[in-house]
Amino acid sequence: MVNLSADPSTLPFPRATPLTAAAHRPVQHKATAVAAALAQEKAIGYYVLSGEYWKSEHQFDPTRIDALDAMWRAAIPQRQ
Repeated sequence: MVNLSADPSTLPFPRATPLTAAAHRPVQHKATAVAAALAQEKAIGYYVLSGEYWKSEHQFDPTRIDALDAMWRAAIPQRQ
C-alpha cells in the first residue's frame, strides 16, 4: 500500500503518485498486532456498512477510537 494523498496525513504508508506506486514494496506488518486491532474493532462495533465512517462518528466513543488508532499505528511500521 502507498499513500497517494498530497495533503498532510498520518497514514503510515510511503508517499507515491499513481505513476510511482508500482515501484514501492509492500509494508511489512506485525500479524499479531493486526489481529488484535481487528478483534478490537469487532469488540467495539466499529463498523459502518457504507464505509462512510465520518457520517456515523456520533455513534463511536472517541476515546476508544483513539486507542484503536494507536493499535493500528503499532501494527504497521511508520515510513515516510
